[in-house]
Amino acid sequence: MPKKITFYCEAQIIAGAESYLSNLINHLDESKYDVSIIFGTELTRDVFLKKFPCSLNSKNIYVLSKSVLSHSFTKIKEKNIFIFQVIRPFLSQAKIFIISIKMMIQMTRFLKNKKIDIFHINNGGYPGGDGARISVLAGKLIGIKKILMTVHNLSIPLKKSYIIDKVIDKLVFKNTDSIICVSNAVKKSLEVDRNAPSEKLHVLYNGIPDYKLPKDESFYKEFYNLPKDKKLIGMVASFEERKGHKYLIEAFRKLSETRNDVALVFVGDYLEGNGIEIVELIKKYKLESNTYFCGFLNRPIEVIFCLEILVLTSIEYESFGLVLVEAMSQRKCIVATNVGGIPEVVVDGVNGFIVPPRDSETLLKSIVTLMDNNDLRIKMGLNGRKRFEEKFNIIEMVNKLERFY
Repeated sequence: MPKKITFYCEAQIIAGAESYLSNLINHLDESKYDVSIIFGTELTRDVFLKKFPCSLNSKNIYVLSKSVLSHSFTKIKEKNIFIFQVIRPFLSQAKIFIISIKMMIQMTRFLKNKKIDIFHINNGGYPGGDGARISVLAGKLIGIKKILMTVHNLSIPLKKSYIIDKVIDKLVFKNTDSIICVSNAVKKSLEVDRNAPSEKLHVLYNGIPDYKLPKDESFYKEFYNLPKDKKLIGMVASFEERKGHKYLIEAFRKLSETRNDVALVFVGDYLEGNGIEIVELIKKYKLESNTYFCGFLNRPIEVIFCLEILVLTSIEYESFGLVLVEAMSQRKCIVATNVGGIPEVVVDGVNGFIVPPRDSETLLKSIVTLMDNNDLRIKMGLNGRKRFEEKFNIIEMVNKLERFY
């Protein structure tokens, strides 16, 4: 009889962690596992299923809550701002306590009749969403025998005043059988910033399917309205400040002053705030005619296939960079920053270049080196493909993960 495995997913931004979950669900053996998934909210469910179609029957898809719990503080008058800053940590911990109790009751009621063998929480960073840690405790309370958590990003440092957080962390680490870290950077972050026990932490790199595209490059360039007569430099990332888009734009501005055979391509959710700033920066430098926005794509691999170079300019909280593996699978060379787990994926001088974050000059030099040397681009692309086949394919990841099940 197949084991009943239930995943929990709670996310405000649907990105790499959710792509991982979709790939995992689609590649688990149906004869061995009866898979279901719980979403924290209806919004998370709807966005996830729209962006990452998976093989689950609708009867195996559940929603925990119809609303998103708010963390916002009551506005304090300007004259009381000093008092507010003093008591803010205590207010924060009080809110965490109240929300945790409420979610604990809700989650326990929800899980108790599900007869789950394996409960796998898919978390972004740590502590992540409200329900991620509480799911562990609720699962243990009702007697689920195997509880795992995958952590996809670096953890937020635990402040001394966060007493409730410390208590919850200890309970989570004690009652989780295994915590899967997508990189050594994540593992180290949990150990240093949250005092997680090393024996519970296991590094397992993300893997993706080996996509075989049926069409040639010219087809996809035409389909996505990309120029056929330009060499494309691209970045695939949601428009968050931490992704550092502006540093690529700064480098591209200088590159376009000396070359007219290049164009810049962005793939990713257009988020308000940083997204608007990026558009304004492109207008300021008069780069509109050579910059292309594709928005979020279910299959970004089709645009990556058209690129000469994939760039990732993250400045913080980048634990792995799933898009780097996607580029490697398509034999594309990479320029990426020395942040978090990126150097575990991109080996400097082998399948790409590693550059300092927030350094558009060094970024530019690496891009120019690759653009001027076709043989080097091809060599690095082939090296990346080899690393993908050896370390980052979905079959390898699933086989290793099943050992924890």
